[in-house]
Amino acid sequence: MNATGGLTLPFRQYLFENAGRPLHIFYCAWENRARGTPQTLTEDLSHRSRLQAVLAGKRHLGQQTMEIAVSGPETPEAARELLRRNLPALLRNWR
Repeated sequence: MNATGGLTLPFRQYLFENAGRPLHIFYCAWENRARGTPQTLTEDLSHRSRLQAVLAGKRHLGQQTMEIAVSGPETPEAARELLRRNLPALLRNWR
């Protein structure tokens, strides 16, 4: 998902129920690395990519995560659109 300044964040979306209402959770994990440093493994949080990292002896010492909960929208699509519209402002105000 494009956020701000051309930054693309790879969110995974999960749907839960809270008091009978949908609760959409967006989860993003990324590793801190110097700009221009190539990504040597496909880091998409799949079982395969995590196993490849283990086999390569790669540790995630600089890993960062972001989780955002969205309640209100009834559908996953509506929740994604709400996050897409509001993410740039959230990131600007996040310190």
